Amino acid sequence: MMRKPLGGLCAAILLVGLAAQAGLAATEIQSTSGAPVRLVAVNAVEQPTGTALQVQASGPFRYASYQPRAQSVVVDLTGVVSERGAALPVASVSWLGGYRLLPFRNAGGEDVLRMDITLKHDCTVDISQTTADTLTLSCASAATPAEPVATPSE
Repeated sequence: MMRKPLGGLCAAILLVGLAAQAGLAATEIQSTSGAPVRLVAVNAVEQPTGTALQVQASGPFRYASYQPRAQSVVVDLTGVVSERGAALPVASVSWLGGYRLLPFRNAGGEDVLRMDITLKHDCTVDISQTTADTLTLSCASAATPAEPVATPSE
């Protein structure tokens, strides 16, 4: 009969521990000054595999991504804020058709900045977080096709 009270106590301790851990994870994405993490820049950067899109924030953030359609990629930047629709112009990224920024709060109350990216052609976008405040998106298959070589006619 003593097992039920101990089981409930263990469950309560486990819940308190999980809640504390979740609170620590949420504080990890705030900047050291306590100010919200802001989108700083979206730039084209040259890499050996082609031109990539680099997203920089004022502090560390987490991200999640998915590709709902062949010519669309969605990247959620958790803990990042920006003005609604304030897409920064990016030139010279051959695979990028455009993007828009959609700020919202998720179910956990965290600020999320969604990048809704349109691709010029079908490609698989590789995403890597090179540093805690920088995300790089690239499309290895975006190399421009070589011009066909004209063959002399007889």
